Amino acid sequence: MKILKKIIVILIALFVLLWIVSLFLNKHWHVEHSMVMSAPAENIFIQINTLKNWEKWSPWSKMDTAMQITYEGPESGVGASYSWKGTTKGTKAGKLTISESKPNELVITDLDFGEDGTGKGGFIIEPAEGGNKVTWYMDSEMDGMFQKYKGLMMTGMMEKIFDQGLNDIKNLAENMPPPSIAPEMSIEETTVAAQDYLAVRDTISIATIGMKLGQYYGMIQGVMKKQGLNMTGMPFAIYYTNSPDSWEMEAAIGTDKPGKPDGKVKPGKLNAGNAVVAHYFGDYHGLGAAHEAIDKYVAEKGKKVIGAPWEVYVTDPMMEKDTAKWQTDVFYPVE
Repeated sequence: MKILKKIIVILIALFVLLWIVSLFLNKHWHVEHSMVMSAPAENIFIQINTLKNWEKWSPWSKMDTAMQITYEGPESGVGASYSWKGTTKGTKAGKLTISESKPNELVITDLDFGEDGTGKGGFIIEPAEGGNKVTWYMDSEMDGMFQKYKGLMMTGMMEKIFDQGLNDIKNLAENMPPPSIAPEMSIEETTVAAQDYLAVRDTISIATIGMKLGQYYGMIQGVMKKQGLNMTGMPFAIYYTNSPDSWEMEAAIGTDKPGKPDGKVKPGKLNAGNAVVAHYFGDYHGLGAAHEAIDKYVAEKGKKVIGAPWEVYVTDPMMEKDTAKWQTDVFYPVE
């Protein structure tokens, strides 16, 4: 009996000691691992920014080959997400969503592990001697004594997992062909004629833009047919406000004469006047470069923007599968 009491006292003392030590442990858990890859940043970025590519290099996919994965939102970039349901204790279930993406620079993700909490993760791509350094990191809050000790035990294991994943990304990126170079963007000053149009106005995000534009262009064409209007030019979109993840915009189609309101579809008119236009070729994800180029041009030439910009989708992506050949004309009205 005395021996049992001694064991209980020792266990209690050990527990108290562990609890006291845990008070000094940081509840913020951070782990990261870096690797230099002799591959273009574009090749690395496409592996981490397109979630379906994760199946080729994710250590967890190799740990659990029977894991069920469900994709939502766009294939890549902000709003892209996937949920997983694992068959082993190490994979369990959860959801990952890309919350920030900068081409060839970084990808940040929100992580939801269900009952195990939430976290942040990400990849940072930086130029380095011999290529590009890629840093994979993860952050989480470890509240409570047991969670803090769990974080300590997980750090070494996660560094090994990150090393495995980064090594597989390295092999994939270094063996990909060099990224194709789209035709250079050209910028010019022009004049635009007045244009009647029918449009649907809404606030959209990267995750919903493709679906909503297709839906709204279909609605507009239905109203045009009903009102006996003919389409002039290619579909376009006018952007009134913007933020890093959403825009207030109008999906519009030019008409040969003024239309009438019909439910969500409303008539509008582009004013005649001067404009700066960028002729951009490439995937829609790179359109931000066209807007940035016009901003720079306007500043250098001392021009003043006097209205909302609009994008004209010159190439029908259903007819042309090569994204490098997609042409989008970006207009900014100026004085």
